[in-house]
Amino acid sequence: MITRRQIRIKVLQALYAFYQDAQVDMRKSLRDLDKNMQRIYELYTYELLSLVELHKFAEDRIERNKNKHLPTPEDLQPNMRFVDNRVLQLLANSRGLAALQDKYKASWAESREIFRKSYLAFAETPEFINFMTAPEVTFSDQKSLVKHLYGFACLENEDMSQFYEEKNIYWSDDLHDVQMMVLKTLKNIKEDSNESFSMVPLFKDEDDAIFGEILFQKTILDNDRFENMIADAAKNWDVERIAFIDQILMKMALAELIYFPEVPIRVTLNEVIEISKNYSTPKSSKFINGILDKLSIKLQADKTIVKVGRGLL
Repeated sequence: MITRRQIRIKVLQALYAFYQDAQVDMRKSLRDLDKNMQRIYELYTYELLSLVELHKFAEDRIERNKNKHLPTPEDLQPNMRFVDNRVLQLLANSRGLAALQDKYKASWAESREIFRKSYLAFAETPEFINFMTAPEVTFSDQKSLVKHLYGFACLENEDMSQFYEEKNIYWSDDLHDVQMMVLKTLKNIKEDSNESFSMVPLFKDEDDAIFGEILFQKTILDNDRFENMIADAAKNWDVERIAFIDQILMKMALAELIYFPEVPIRVTLNEVIEISKNYSTPKSSKFINGILDKLSIKLQADKTIVKVGRGLL
């Protein structure tokens, strides 16, 4: 499941596109935001399918070797331990993954060379060799190998990263969260799992599912009000010279401070400041922190910000 920070980043991207196009309709922007959220799940599908592709390459390789003109004894009686790995078999036969693959039309068919190179390189690692030559292996050993395989072949694979960049310019921002989702999926697979084991959901709960939509709407609907607040708090600054991204981030923060009473003030401020470090200028985080600190104190004093629950200030 994706984090709220990733949801905020998607909202930031959607707001940036919205403010850049004077003709855009908010309802269309909301649909685009939802589509971009859902495309994170498409990336999750591709990441899981990468393990299936590695498994399939190993299976196909065994069959090709058996059908050689002059097969060796090893070709005719191969070590099946990798292709018999139950975790990989469950992924290959997963109904949930098959449904996602069909939904997103996800396919690595034109990029299988990636997995040939990755598998052959992984087959030379101590983890693979030890797994294949051990007197016996447990389900825990099988799962451990798949985690090593994912880390070795997928987590830092430049060929896969290039493929993703061509599919979606935002996937590089999403990849870390999605990889955590894949690792959680592997962790959730048990020895008694079957082909209908559950995929990790995109959102943690219903609150997260609607968080981005509400934040997007409230930021736009209160745009003028937030602009005035920021201008008042930045009297020594030329508002028009404030970085465009900084303006959006501060408006988002004000919307979250006011309309999400369950989110602690410090969480909102910290999240916006951290996002600014990756998406705005080097000096933006200090500037945003100063303006929002000033505004949050004022808005608490006049009861515009009212938080509920313990430890929410």
